[in-house]
Amino acid sequence: MSTNKITDFLKYTRPSTLDLQLVDLRAEAEDALRLIEVQATEKRVETRVETEGELRPVMADKDTLRSVFTNLVINSLQAIDGEGGNIVIRIINDEHGLARVEITDTGRGIAPEDISKVFEPYYSTKETGTGLGLPIVRKVIEDHGGTVSVSSKLGGGTTFTIALPTKAEGGKGEG
Repeated sequence: MSTNKITDFLKYTRPSTLDLQLVDLRAEAEDALRLIEVQATEKRVETRVETEGELRPVMADKDTLRSVFTNLVINSLQAIDGEGGNIVIRIINDEHGLARVEITDTGRGIAPEDISKVFEPYYSTKETGTGLGLPIVRKVIEDHGGTVSVSSKLGGGTTFTIALPTKAEGGKGEG
């Protein structure tokens, strides 16, 4: 097993210890997009963050949340075949006290029969994938008291939606 696969396995199986602090979701989204900026420019993929209204910060572990956003935008970039496309991160606070983060791409999409499998450990459509990236994303978001879901249209792109509580008591904290 390669070092990356072992690291991913440990992230997935190890109990989370979260260092909760107030986190600005827009700043974390912009950082994730900056990490793929060179590759996105090479593929002529436009990236942007959109917000609606005044955003409330969330109580989160900044590092693990950043890794979630980074994982999802890398997946989005890899899903865009050829040259040209879009990756948009949209952030809103809803009426239920949740911050909703939608990461949408114009990539190849996910086949309907595969949608239910994307969060299963070891499921991957990539030759070099470990099949743990999205299960880790789900675990991290759930450890923060949130949810993550996916919608997709084959040939029409994919949207991952993360919902996180904006109240201080939302995350699980140590554990």
